[in-house]
Amino acid sequence: MKFKTSAWVILIALLIALLVHAVHWYAQDRVRRLLSVEPRGWSSRVETTEALDTPQVLMDGDSGPVAVSVKDNPDDVVNKAAWSLVADTAHSCVWEGIDPSYRTETLMAVAGRPERVHWSRSVESGNPPQSNEVIVVGTDQYHRDSDGPWQKDTEDGTHYVVLINQISMGFWLESLNKGLKLIRRDVIDGSPTFKYEVLVHPSGRFTRDSILDIWIGIKDGLPRKYLMRPLKKIVNPQLIERDTFTCSYGDAPIEAPI
Repeated sequence: MKFKTSAWVILIALLIALLVHAVHWYAQDRVRRLLSVEPRGWSSRVETTEALDTPQVLMDGDSGPVAVSVKDNPDDVVNKAAWSLVADTAHSCVWEGIDPSYRTETLMAVAGRPERVHWSRSVESGNPPQSNEVIVVGTDQYHRDSDGPWQKDTEDGTHYVVLINQISMGFWLESLNKGLKLIRRDVIDGSPTFKYEVLVHPSGRFTRDSILDIWIGIKDGLPRKYLMRPLKKIVNPQLIERDTFTCSYGDAPIEAPI
């Protein structure tokens, strides 16, 4: 009798486990089906291929002194531009990162010697770290989270100088040794530039084929803009994915906030 009772208990437990598994599978399948259906008013999730630009035949035609020539090796131009950005003491760069789950904007400004740094990160959606802002004057570091009050930190703030330099250089240097090509002349914020372009295949932070566009100032050899966009994009305004990094040059006054 005890044996039969135990057998029934085991059988009931197995039936319950199977039922739970079936419910779990149904729920997962239901979610997958819901995600595969576009809400009304959205564009279809059709992948299209973005076209690479056709290189133009260019001649050196700028009057006055220039830092970059059409004859220069594109890798050398971009590499030199990245190091020139690190050496520059008065610039402001904005990095905007967008993917289907979040959108962030990060300001990175550098001014003068000793280094004065302003870092500001805003998050519009998703679950990345919350918005924050940091100012460094010499070795003094100040920060605030979201719209909270400014506080002076105890740690040495010079590591933010290193961080900003590493991030800034990373955008430009990741395009090297991949077949970068000079495409055309262009104008970014009133500055004449050369546009370079390359198709990169999955490696490192690139999870799929992507197009990198880079603009370098003709007169000063400084980087002006970086744009990363997937080769295949989903035609859906809710599923944008790209990285943009733009830099402007000139006085960027940075003072201690308290």
